[in-house]
Amino acid sequence: MKTKQQTEQQWLAFKQRTSQAEFWACIDAEGYWFDSAHLYTTAVRWCRMYHGEWGEPAMVDVDWMDTFGHQAGYSIVHHTMLRKLWEQGLVK
Repeated sequence: MKTKQQTEQQWLAFKQRTSQAEFWACIDAEGYWFDSAHLYTTAVRWCRMYHGEWGEPAMVDVDWMDTFGHQAGYSIVHHTMLRKLWEQGLVK
């Protein structure tokens, strides 16, 4: 069983993917945290680009997330929820 200190150290190592204290995490359908952003709307853009849509948007990014993004399995979570998901082994 992990001690509280070990868990905290592992979380800090995991969280080193971003230098931001507060952020939104972009998670794919497999539970992989692949990017993050300070703003929710920017995180949506990163999901869209990760999905392979690099050109000018035909629709607003948030609308894309509400339709195609969620269907493709993308999620955007606040950093406070990311830790809870990570502790449960749901995010890599």
